Amino acid sequence: MDQAVKLTKAQEPWIGARGRIGVIIPSTNIGVEYDCQRIIPPGVTWHFARFFVAQPDLSSDNMFLAFIEEIRKTIPDALRDIMTCEPSYIMMGMSAETFWGGLEGNAEFETRLRELIGPAIGLTSGAAALKAALDAFGAKTWRRSRPISRSATSRCGASWRSQATASPMWSASNATPRPRSRTRRRAR
Repeated sequence: MDQAVKLTKAQEPWIGARGRIGVIIPSTNIGVEYDCQRIIPPGVTWHFARFFVAQPDLSSDNMFLAFIEEIRKTIPDALRDIMTCEPSYIMMGMSAETFWGGLEGNAEFETRLRELIGPAIGLTSGAAALKAALDAFGAKTWRRSRPISRSATSRCGASWRSQATASPMWSASNATPRPRSRTRRRAR
């Protein structure tokens, strides 16, 4: 990750005066950009950059490992591109890479990102956001669902559970949530 962008002239903050949030998302993701646009606060602008996903098949451990290796090569390009709008904050609009390897893995991931964006710009990853939410609510455990393949979820979840002895807050429940009933009772 040695593609740091050096800008020569600051942009005028006439748009996004309260903040410009750069959102880094996979090229295959269709939800994050939509969700962000629905909750935009006044004076804040979203700026999206996508990293290329050449291999979106996550059906096995080997395929997921190949996916992780490939996105690690393309995330720096998306960060390079987003830095040209001079964001005040970077949000990683993905989960797998931020949770991969538990707390230690997320720290390494954020260190690699910091090499590109520098220390002055805010940075949020899914793992850091989860920790902040747990801290804010005083929660001791969390429950995860399986939005990605079982193999990837178990690898990420196992990494977080392994941290539970050092920090009880980081114990993940292994239970799968029960499906919600599609029928509703009518009020009488």
